[in-house]
Parts: sequence; structure tokens; C-alpha cells
Amino acid sequence: MNIWEIINEIAPLYNEYKNNKDTIRGTDAVWIMREIWEILEKYIEESGIAPHSLYREIYWKWEWTTNVAQKSYITREFQWRCYRIKKMFKKKEDIEKDLPTLVSFTAFREAMPFFDNPKYKLSWNDREILLNILNKSPSKKKAMEEIEKLQSKYIWIKNDRKQKQWEVDIDLFRNFYSYLKEILENDYETIKWKLIEENISTELLRDLSKNMMSMTDDSFKMKTMDYDNINSSIRNWVLEFTNNVAKETTPKLRRRVRKVVTARGLLQLSRMLTAMTSEEYLRNYKNTL
Repeated sequence: MNIWEIINEIAPLYNEYKNNKDTIRGTDAVWIMREIWEILEKYIEESGIAPHSLYREIYWKWEWTTNVAQKSYITREFQWRCYRIKKMFKKKEDIEKDLPTLVSFTAFREAMPFFDNPKYKLSWNDREILLNILNKSPSKKKAMEEIEKLQSKYIWIKNDRKQKQWEVDIDLFRNFYSYLKEILENDYETIKWKLIEENISTELLRDLSKNMMSMTDDSFKMKTMDYDNINSSIRNWVLEFTNNVAKETTPKLRRRVRKVVTARGLLQLSRMLTAMTSEEYLRNYKNTL
């Protein structure tokens, strides 16, 4: 079976999900994505291709290559999510068992780290609470609100500061620094593939780098960034916060940032982000360590 045959086999399922994503039952959306990965998994086992290479082959439209024909609209992000769902639910019946009345696929998507990330995986009791939120919330909006509370509780630890503590969280910057530091210990090819899997473009890295630098001075301009399709929750939190700073009409929030993060620290984050955009920048960054 070649790549075009694979695309033709999964396309009807993908189209069923994509064309009806606003009305489709959440449980059915999860089931469809699991079915898609079963097809892809069979091809991986037969061909020996690495999953990230398969994502690229099926979509074949990525930031480090120009003038390359796009083979399909089935994005790497979507395929990666299918893989995660298959890992979560070993049997098809498990979907109906755990998510019989899923009120919002978006809420489930945001809750995925609680199912498959060892760092955030919930205990049995807390998992039951999460499943109740996903299956029994009175509305999609209410489900998302409850998931966001769980994210705040388990993924990010807030400061005890009384003045608008949600606005500037030193732990956010500390965790982001640790996250970047760990990535930059790899060679460029490894970094590149990680960015591909997380759907991070070099343009977004550059914009975030510039925004980090711009927070060091009130006179620098900042721009909001589009991050709807990013696959990493830690990046989503940083991007959301940075966009909040960029939208401010006064420098008050920017100045609060500098009370908890030094200008030197912001510049270091900016350098680290830039180092991820090319092999040359990565080499230059490592030479200065």
C-alpha cells in the first residue's frame, strides 16, 4: 500500500469529522480519530516508517521546505491527536465506556494531558471527576470552564500574590525556561521534528522571541500571535499570556512582568527561541554557553 492509498482510505473518515465537527457527537469524533490511527498504525507496522515521517508524507506542507506539493489537508496535528487517542483507548469499546455522552470534543482535547501525560495523569477518583465533567456538564462552555480549572490546578501552580496574581506568574516563566533548555540540549534535527510534531512554525518562534524581547522596554511594539493549532499546552499558556500583554493599551502589565522577571531573563528566553529557528542560530547559541 502506498501513501496515496493510505490517504484515500482515511480521507472519508477525516471528511466525516471535518465536515460535521460542529454538530457531530463528541463520542463519535473520538471514535473516528481512533479508527484513522488504526489504519495509519497498520501502515507503520508494514512499512517501518516513523510516525513523524508519516505525518509529513500525508500532509507534506511544512515550514522548512518550499515549493512542495501539498498531498492532503489532513494535518500533522490531526494525525498526532489520532495517535494519542488510540493510545488512550486500547479498545473501541473503551470510548463508549469512558465517554458515552461527551458534551464537547474541544473540552476533551484540552483534557488530553490528564489521560496520557504521565506528569498530569489523574488518580482514579480525580479521573472520575474529569469524566463527569466531560460527560455530564450542562453545556460545552461549562465543560471548558471546568477543564480550565483543572489545568490551573494541576499544570500551572499560581503565585500567592494578591494583586492580579493571574496576570504575571513567575512559575510560567520558570517552567518555560526549563522547557526550552531541555529542547535545546538536542541537535537541530531532533528539535526540528519536535517542532513539527507540535505544529510550531519558525514564524511563530520568531514572533514569540520578538515579543519576549519587547517586554523588556515599554517603547517596543508587540504583536498578537495565532496559536490555535499548537499541540503543546506549555506553549499555549505562554502564548496566551504574551498575547494578553500585547493587547494591553497601557504598559502596566508589561511593567508587572519586569517586577518578577528581569530584562536579562526575558532576553535569554528570546535568544533561546531564536536558537530553535535554524541550525546556524542553534550553533551560535551553543557556542556562547
